[in-house]
Amino acid sequence: MNVYIEYAFAENFLLDGVLLWLSLRIARCKIVKGKLCLAACAGGAFALLFPLLVLPVFFSYLLKFAVGFLLCIIAFPRLKTKNEWGRYALSSACFFFLTFFFGGALTALFPKISPLIFAVGFVILSLSILLFTKKMSKRNALFKNVYTCSIAYKQRRVEILGLYDSGNGAEKNGMGVCFLSPEIAFELFEEEILKRGGQVRDEIEIQTLGGEKKLPLFQGEIEIKEKNVKKTVYFALSKNMLCREYKVLLFSRIFEEEG
Repeated sequence: MNVYIEYAFAENFLLDGVLLWLSLRIARCKIVKGKLCLAACAGGAFALLFPLLVLPVFFSYLLKFAVGFLLCIIAFPRLKTKNEWGRYALSSACFFFLTFFFGGALTALFPKISPLIFAVGFVILSLSILLFTKKMSKRNALFKNVYTCSIAYKQRRVEILGLYDSGNGAEKNGMGVCFLSPEIAFELFEEEILKRGGQVRDEIEIQTLGGEKKLPLFQGEIEIKEKNVKKTVYFALSKNMLCREYKVLLFSRIFEEEG
């Protein structure tokens, strides 16, 4: 009997610990190992005590939800500011969602589930959610630096998304260089690009994996609406931006006021 109790406690300790950890990661909260372990211990203890309680169905579900919120409070780093309460609410919602999702998914896939299959399925689902969370975090971090840009050249104008790149310090004649995707560059500068035998007015030399490479430059105007910025810059074609959601790589000092 003691072995069964210890096994049941360890199983629920691990399950609650992983679910709470995933919930905090999704909500982008700081993870305090001591508080997380304490919350997992409380979850394991509740799992042992709950079958001993005789409660009506409504109150049994109410108790489960209350304990779930309590576990999230214990695992959460601190609750003082309005923003922290918002993060706590998000982490709690994630915890309940993951609890129901894991239980429903594993039960649907394996109606007569063994402990080993449950453990393997739990690990696979946990890793899948973790990888998805990391991918979304990277995407969100990237799009914090994406802006709506309007690019004009002669009588042509296009509106596209542009990524601010603090590492793009390319300049020519004191003017910043922005890198355009091929399809946008051809749409704006088609006549100039297709000219045969014509002399290129300006070029920039860049370092690539294959060595140094010269790119033709085209002068145009760019407007970034969110920052109320409107400047004349050089544009260069970049094949590295094929199939990306943003179509122009902005100059690192594009937001600085001109002296």
